[in-house]
Amino acid sequence: MNPMTPQTFTPVKGASDYGLSPSGYIYNVKTKRRLKRHWISNQWHSTVVTDDGRSIRVSHENPDARTLHLPTDTYVPVPDFPDYVVTPYGAVWKVKNLRGPRSRQPFMVTEYYHRKHQPYVRLRGKHGKQCHVPVSRIMDHCFPKP
Repeated sequence: MNPMTPQTFTPVKGASDYGLSPSGYIYNVKTKRRLKRHWISNQWHSTVVTDDGRSIRVSHENPDARTLHLPTDTYVPVPDFPDYVVTPYGAVWKVKNLRGPRSRQPFMVTEYYHRKHQPYVRLRGKHGKQCHVPVSRIMDHCFPKP
């Protein structure tokens, strides 16, 4: 048996035409062509076309091309930032005034660590000014402890 048959590939979730080979490359299983890979942020990435027709870069470590959807949990608008909502477990989502490549659907805002190892998010206010806000402050305002 040929070691490069599509049965030995790890499927890419959300992009059914692609699979990750044991050799570390992503292949188009229909055409049996190998995709170019790029070294970005200490990982290999390849660009695939998802099942809904969007082009997206996928990591070889976790081949997942599915898109995130706003959770059905309860969420609360973030005060002073009308375009954002926060879930009870601290995930901040942008839900209004979407622009750029993510303009089709809400997306989760990326957290980063700043000053004293505290998670922050970068939010855009009513007038378009960017603010670096600690997630703990958002959680205290939106979900106060009794």
